[in-house]
Amino acid sequence: MKYSKYLSQAFQIRNNTDYADFFIVTKAEAADQYERAVEFVQKLESYVNERDV
Repeated sequence: MKYSKYLSQAFQIRNNTDYADFFIVTKAEAADQYERAVEFVQKLESYVNERDV
């Protein structure tokens, strides 16, 4: 599922920024991660609303 890939990639970027020397996230990469996060949250909200949780 694409959301699993989104989370995996975001986690990898986070680890790189925390532990890799000289790892810099570009503005474009940050924007891409932000857009994916927004899409993911919208999907979660839809899921919760459909199930009336």
